[in-house]
Amino acid sequence: MPTEAIFQMVGTVLVALIGLVGIWLQTRSHTKAVKQEELLAKVNTKIDSIKEESKKDDARLNEKLDDIEMQNCKRFLIVEIMKIKDGAYAPNEEQKRMLHETKTRYNNRGGDSYIDSMFDELVEKHIL
Repeated sequence: MPTEAIFQMVGTVLVALIGLVGIWLQTRSHTKAVKQEELLAKVNTKIDSIKEESKKDDARLNEKLDDIEMQNCKRFLIVEIMKIKDGAYAPNEEQKRMLHETKTRYNNRGGDSYIDSMFDELVEKHIL
């Protein structure tokens, strides 16, 4: 067999091997990309789930905070109105403003008429 034919055969084998290595690398790269996309999809799904859970937790927390604020406003108004009614003190302008703001906040959150009637009584007497 002539030398040229051997070189040609070796060259053909090398080209074939290089082609196989290229195909193998492409397949490996594609498989890796698919796995990364699948992993990314799982991560995104988990993130979406966590976001929804967080929104629900935030809503529950806000509801609890609203309840606490309502109770604080109610307690403040009752205590201060009773002190004024009992003559413990006459409110100054700043205290009157605070009472009005607190009552408005309380009413905006659904406060009851019990506080309104107590408050209105003091307004009618020109104390507030």
